[in-house]
Amino acid sequence: MYQWKSVVFVTVNIPAKPIATFNQTLCEGDTIKLNGYSTGSGITYNWSGPLSYSSNSASTTIAPAFANQSGIYTLYTMGSGCKSDTACVQVIVNPYPILNSYLVSSGCSNDSIYMFADTMSGVTYNWSGPGGFTSNLNPVTIYPVTPANAGVYTFFASNGGCIASNIRLL
Repeated sequence: MYQWKSVVFVTVNIPAKPIATFNQTLCEGDTIKLNGYSTGSGITYNWSGPLSYSSNSASTTIAPAFANQSGIYTLYTMGSGCKSDTACVQVIVNPYPILNSYLVSSGCSNDSIYMFADTMSGVTYNWSGPGGFTSNLNPVTIYPVTPANAGVYTFFASNGGCIASNIRLL
């Protein structure tokens, strides 16, 4: 009696896990640049992210960027009918600080100059003015006022590298 044996070789072609990158420091209004790379031929790319974002390009952009587009973007590839593992990047889009700044002064010698700005979580403040004046406090008081304090005072606010400025005159 004869027995027939059959040998079957199965090749599984799972695409390599893609590499996903993006531009690191983002402010509202910038462009989110997502880049994907994988080895092999015939690879298709599949990006997804916040607000139902999707793209089938290896490299894709989102412009202009808004804070609500912050989040995790995922990328997987398809090749030979198989899906790769997923690569992820976390994108943070920092809002520009939109703050009003105020200056209160009578303009009289020996009085005080009082400067302040709206407050916003995560924001750093920087004031500068005549005679090398600088401060990172909010509010700021200069006392006593002298003629040397007259001039232009500049206010900068920074949120994650996104800088907004406001100029006040005295």
